[in-house]
Amino acid sequence: MKSQSFQILLGKYFDGAWFDIKDGLLSLILRRHVYNMNASKMITAFSQRKVETSSEQEQRIVIPVYDGRDSRVMKMMNLLENLGADLYGAIVHGSIASGEMINYSDFDGLIIIRNDVFKDKSRLASLAQKIHESKRIMFEIDPLQHHGWFVITEADLNNFPIDYLPLEVLAHSKSLLAGADLELNLRPKSKADYFSSVKKICRRIRKTAQPANRPVTLYQLKSLLSEFMMLPTLYIQARDQRGIFKKYSFEAASADFNESTWKIMDEVSEIRANWQSPEILRNTRKLRKIGYIWMKYRKKMGPAIPKALTNKLNDDFYRRMAELANQVEVNLFR
Repeated sequence: MKSQSFQILLGKYFDGAWFDIKDGLLSLILRRHVYNMNASKMITAFSQRKVETSSEQEQRIVIPVYDGRDSRVMKMMNLLENLGADLYGAIVHGSIASGEMINYSDFDGLIIIRNDVFKDKSRLASLAQKIHESKRIMFEIDPLQHHGWFVITEADLNNFPIDYLPLEVLAHSKSLLAGADLELNLRPKSKADYFSSVKKICRRIRKTAQPANRPVTLYQLKSLLSEFMMLPTLYIQARDQRGIFKKYSFEAASADFNESTWKIMDEVSEIRANWQSPEILRNTRKLRKIGYIWMKYRKKMGPAIPKALTNKLNDDFYRRMAELANQVEVNLFR
C-alpha cells in the first residue's frame, strides 16, 4: 500500500473510523463494531506500507510542555495523560501554542502513534475511540472546527512530512503530554511536495467565483476563509522549497503581488481578526457533538452566515479571492 493511501486511512480512522458512507451509517448503531472492523484493515495496511528512510540528516527537536492556562487545553492534556503508553507524542501548534489565541482560533494538533499499537486490534480501536472523543474539547475551543488531529506513526519520524508540518512550525509548538519536554529525533522528508497543496486550494478558491459553489453556512465559510489564509504560507513554501511559520508568511508573500490584488487577503485577515464567536455558538449542543450525523449537520445544516458578513461577501469579494488564487499559480508555475 502506498504511504499516501495509508495516511488517508489513518486520518479517517482516528477521526471516526469511517472509511466510507456505509461505515458512517453503521457507526450510528454499532460504533465499536466499526472501530474493530476497520482496526483490522489498519493493521494490515500498516504491515504492508513501505516507509522510506529519508536521506536527510537526522535532527533533534525539543518541544516544551504546554505552559499556558487555557482550561480547555489543560482538559485535553488530562485526557491524553492516560494514553502515554500508546502515544509517542501529542503536539499543539498554531495560535494556541504561541499564546496568540483569538475568537477565530481553532485547535491544530499532531499525534504520533507508537508502532506497537498496530500489533493489537483492541488496543488500536480503543485508542482511536478515545482520540475521537477528544474532538469534543476541540469543539469547545471552536464550534466550527473543520479538522481533527493530524496523525502519523512513530515510523514516520524517519521520513517526517515537512510538507505538511514544517520544522519551522514544530519550533513554535508545545507538547501536550505532561512531564518532560518531548524530544523528537527525526529525518525530514527528502522529497517534500510543496506544490500539490497550493494547487488544490487555489482550485477550490477559484470555484467560488461561481455563486453555486459559495459557502452557505458559517462552517463552510470559516473553512473557506481558513484555506484562503493558508495561501501565503503554501505559496512561500512552494516558492522557496522550505517551510515557514504562518505568522511570517503574509509579509513575505505580499511583496510578490501588486497592492490591488493582495488587498483581498488583508480584508479576509480583517474578518479573522474581528471574528465574533457568539455564545449561542459555544452553547449550541449540536455543534459540540461528535459522530457521523453531527459531522454532516455541522457541514450542511449548521448556523447560517450572519448578515453582517453576507453584506461583505458579494460577487466582487469572491472574484477577487479567485483572482489572487489564480495569481499565486501564475507566479509559481508560469
